[in-house]
Amino acid sequence: MPSEKSSLELTKEALLEEEPVVNLGDQYGMKRMLDEQAVTVLALAGYSTDWALWNLKMVLGAISCVAAALAQFWPTPWPGNWLMVFVSVGVYYVAGTVLQYLATFKEQEFFAFTLPKENEDGSLEPGPGIALSSDMERYDHLYTLVLSPGPKSGSLWGTMGRREEERSVRSDQWSLQEFFDTDGHMAYSDFEEKVVQLLKAYEGGGKKSK
Repeated sequence: MPSEKSSLELTKEALLEEEPVVNLGDQYGMKRMLDEQAVTVLALAGYSTDWALWNLKMVLGAISCVAAALAQFWPTPWPGNWLMVFVSVGVYYVAGTVLQYLATFKEQEFFAFTLPKENEDGSLEPGPGIALSSDMERYDHLYTLVLSPGPKSGSLWGTMGRREEERSVRSDQWSLQEFFDTDGHMAYSDFEEKVVQLLKAYEGGGKKSK
């Protein structure tokens, strides 16, 4: 009797059956699709996405909206509501400053962060997760994917760019023609193979890629 398929295998099959389609004239759309699929490939390899930064940004954004609404619609007319306006403006300014700090010094050029790799027993490996970034010049057909060590131990406030000795930044570049046909269908399995190769090179360490 054949063994039941794992949830990981079923998830992978479902992704392969979706056959993503993109407008070949939408360069940003193709880059975004590749970015999203890269995150999926790493998740299937045991690197779950770390949503801490984006959750914090959403909370700060909500706080800013509430502060702005209170300052605008507080029922007491001016100058009786001066204290509420003062507090709301202060909260709005602080939240906006923190958001700018996160975007500039934490998020940087990265489009995703992962937790450290998950072991078979469900525990996480020691050390940082992976920070993913990509690059594709306007009107160009070359897509570059970069894997870098993320914040230390997967911590949001860890120092970005602090490289573990055994792991360096790894990157690779491919032509869009390798992954999209003339109808805009994406060859997920081909892209997965390339990302897995890059991930193995990253996990194996070695010299920093050019």
